[in-house]
Amino acid sequence: MTFSRALMLKAIRSLVTELSWAKKLKLWLIIDEVSLLHMEFLAEVHTLLQFEKDAKPFLPLVLANSRSPSSSSTRRP
Repeated sequence: MTFSRALMLKAIRSLVTELSWAKKLKLWLIIDEVSLLHMEFLAEVHTLLQFEKDAKPFLPLVLANSRSPSSSSTRRP
């Protein structure tokens, strides 16, 4: 993980923590057209979601896709 990536993750985690605990907001991460994304991006999202407090996730994830993965000819490896 690069230095800038670590700083970005720290900033995102700090913001999510503040919004969900201090301001009592319910946050969701929604990603549309997931079949068009690179696997590296999804791995980063997985890393981002690896934090919780009191066994409750801070940031539930919703992956959406408007077409079936098998019919997607533009899917990226």
